[in-house]
Amino acid sequence: MGGQIVIVGAGLAGLVCARKLRNAGKNVLLMDKADRPGGRMRTDPIDGFRVDRGFQVLFTAYPNADRELVYEDLDLQEFLPGARVLWEGKFHEIRRDDPISMALSSFIPTSDKLRTASLNLELGARSIGHVWQGQDQPALEMLVSRGFSQQFIDRFARPFFGGVFLDRNLEGSANMMQFVWKMLNEGDTVLPALGIEEVPRQVFADLPEDCFQGECEVVSVSGGTTPSVKLSNGDLIEAEAVVVATDSESASKLTGLPLPTEFKSSITVSFAADARPVEEPVIVLNGDFPGRVNHVIAMSAVSPALAPQGRELVSATILGVSDKSDVALAADVRYELAQWFPGKNVRQWSPLRVDRILKAQLVQSPGFFASRPSNETRLEGVFLASECTENGSIDGAALSGVKCAEAVLARSAVASS
Repeated sequence: MGGQIVIVGAGLAGLVCARKLRNAGKNVLLMDKADRPGGRMRTDPIDGFRVDRGFQVLFTAYPNADRELVYEDLDLQEFLPGARVLWEGKFHEIRRDDPISMALSSFIPTSDKLRTASLNLELGARSIGHVWQGQDQPALEMLVSRGFSQQFIDRFARPFFGGVFLDRNLEGSANMMQFVWKMLNEGDTVLPALGIEEVPRQVFADLPEDCFQGECEVVSVSGGTTPSVKLSNGDLIEAEAVVVATDSESASKLTGLPLPTEFKSSITVSFAADARPVEEPVIVLNGDFPGRVNHVIAMSAVSPALAPQGRELVSATILGVSDKSDVALAADVRYELAQWFPGKNVRQWSPLRVDRILKAQLVQSPGFFASRPSNETRLEGVFLASECTENGSIDGAALSGVKCAEAVLARSAVASS
């Protein structure tokens, strides 16, 4: 079989899949309704700033991302390993790299510090495969069963992991939490100096530019001896194989396959400021403040290249959705943060953009990993490269792209024999 392979969706999973197929000598056509590759990992220039679509970071301990990316070429900028938590009107530091100050702090009970150290050692001794194969339960139940106090859960776990998983109730998979915990403990949290889109841009740089066709909408995918995709203009494109590398809800609509369709949503409001609310590249968490903002980060403290000289870029994230207009929502966020950071002239911040991300993260309920779909579908010649086949992370996307390409190549080898 020597025809082209059509990949619907040019996010990280689709790009990794395309590169592996090209390296194996296959002709590849990447199709996406966006104007450029990258999917949800997008960075846009706005008034001299570089604004990511939503708050996204990379963990250097991700094993599959490490294999697929050249980290040193991304000019990675590090976050401080910890957080600053707003609790009862004061900020409290939680720093993995400063054990002395953490030992002296009373914000987190000593018993929880010991339990944290114990879990660090346990996860360090377990392989990632072992983490995924462990018996799953809700993340909150896991913390309680391990003896973590309500203070630890409310003061740190809910705001921090609530921000990671867009769920302060911590109802998602404990195995997913342990995977992220392990990644946090074994590496750095980073961002490319020019924004998160540099990640997919690096992968696409290994592909010929003419293999990408943007601003085209695929409306259906069909399997068979000659699988095909149908475009919104009525065109039908036949292929040796079709890879659906969209989010799982869109993939389900395109293929008719029963795939996960539930997502967590978030809103990120980006501001231009004259000064940083905090000087350090540290995530600032809402511990018990009654407002809606979950976390704030001075993005230009992480990477000065994200803001023009003399200006600062600040990002605030809300969990869930809102019916308010962008103007009203930005005003609400600014009002809240003026109370977080008195004396920082927050009222003068200028909104740059409000990103409402309805499909920010696939819901990963307890047991999701054991029931995830395969890369090879029941539709002949149709494959999936999607976070739903692994897990909702940059690492999961990279791994899914690799596995999908391997499945396509295996089918091609069988058909050619």
